[in-house]
Amino acid sequence: MNESWKQHLERDGAVFANGIPVHFGEPEQEMRSGGRTQILADLSYLGLIAVRGEEAQTFLQGQLSNDIRQVDADHSQLSAYCSPKGRMLAGFRIFMREEAYYLALPA
Repeated sequence: MNESWKQHLERDGAVFANGIPVHFGEPEQEMRSGGRTQILADLSYLGLIAVRGEEAQTFLQGQLSNDIRQVDADHSQLSAYCSPKGRMLAGFRIFMREEAYYLALPA
């Protein structure tokens, strides 16, 4: 984790276990309020792969497990990249922002 990000989280009250923020002081309350209020979540373990260009959709449609045409600015999906035998090699969430597709997966 980036040291400046870690310091920022610590200033906001983050409690770490094995170098990973697990809560901000009141884990039970945080779990209950997660759907009703703004939360701060560490996503530094994720990486993004950007795919853009005129043929991005056609390229991804031929490579991924789901119908990429269903992804737009309002809809993301879980998808997979598989071997020719159908074995999953990578799983990720794919979303679209400003004419580019982004694959979010563990860094």
